[in-house]
Amino acid sequence: MKFFISCGELSGDLHASHLVQELKKVFPQAKFLGIGGPNLAREGVEIILDIKDMGVVGFTEAVRAFPQVIKHYQVAKRYAEQCDICIFVDYPGFNLKLARSTKKMGKFNIYYILPQVWAWGEGRIKRLKSDFDLLLSIIPFEEDYFRNHGVIAHYVGSPVFDRYLEEKGKIEPINIPANFKVIGILPGSRKNEVSRLLPHITNIIKILQKKRKDLFFVISRKIPFELSGHNILIWNGPPYSIMAQADVVISASGTATLETAFFEKPMVVIYKTSILTYMIGKILARVKHISLVNLILGEGVVPEFVQEINEDQIASFVLKYLEDKQLYEKVVKKLQNLKAILKPNAAENAAKYISQEVKRHGYA
Repeated sequence: MKFFISCGELSGDLHASHLVQELKKVFPQAKFLGIGGPNLAREGVEIILDIKDMGVVGFTEAVRAFPQVIKHYQVAKRYAEQCDICIFVDYPGFNLKLARSTKKMGKFNIYYILPQVWAWGEGRIKRLKSDFDLLLSIIPFEEDYFRNHGVIAHYVGSPVFDRYLEEKGKIEPINIPANFKVIGILPGSRKNEVSRLLPHITNIIKILQKKRKDLFFVISRKIPFELSGHNILIWNGPPYSIMAQADVVISASGTATLETAFFEKPMVVIYKTSILTYMIGKILARVKHISLVNLILGEGVVPEFVQEINEDQIASFVLKYLEDKQLYEKVVKKLQNLKAILKPNAAENAAKYISQEVKRHGYA
């Protein structure tokens, strides 16, 4: 039996690799090939397209990359035709188109980490219903959402929570001077995202440095940064180290906000994209919040600044967290609820569903 796997970003590659790990326990003779990166490669998956050539986020970026995307699509379709079962991981712009083709080929289609159609693009629900045989969700409220729209999806748990549970005991300590309050800064992983946010982050740090002299800033990743001197550290180690030792975090919207919440650290969420992507997204958006923390908790627990990055207001929120103990503890208490809402063992649970359905349909 052959599995084809398609993911377009590093996070999808990581989550898909854990799923393959579990599937190999159930189907020890199975072969795996597809679109992936270093994590899937380590699991013995034959990589036919590397994710480093894939990741396209936003409408503007997608238009520019269109010729390359078509080329990747043709290659993926050719290899998928050789397989029995196709597993699609996140990356909906590409995966939904590819799944339409593999469905026509008669393949058994599985979607793991579903498109966030509840946020925008609700028209895709029909595609999910017609083109997929099994839908596996990692966000708790999605199961009810899809059922209310006549689509059966199964919540299997949170791979982000699994990673936290696995890695929280392996944190590499950061050498921070005594008697300093630590402000962790997580500007994101995508080049475009980082470049848009860095000028604002620079100004926020300058504002905070004028307000208080006891702040120590730890910034994630090897990134070009104008500020230097005492009390600023560019951290090239694991981001979990920052989350664990920070008092307050400024984070780009994404998985990092959820991980920061697991460490029970109050945060300010920031996000900025191209003007065209933002305008289209604003028209189509169906949700009040952008961060996974606020979406899952169902309220605005942490402040969000989308596109309009008000540096003074963000600095003010950081200082409020540090100076208002009651506010700090209130936010921490709400963040603690996430661990009760989310379920562990996502990859294991997903593999069980896949095993049941694959066998039920006679593929094994």
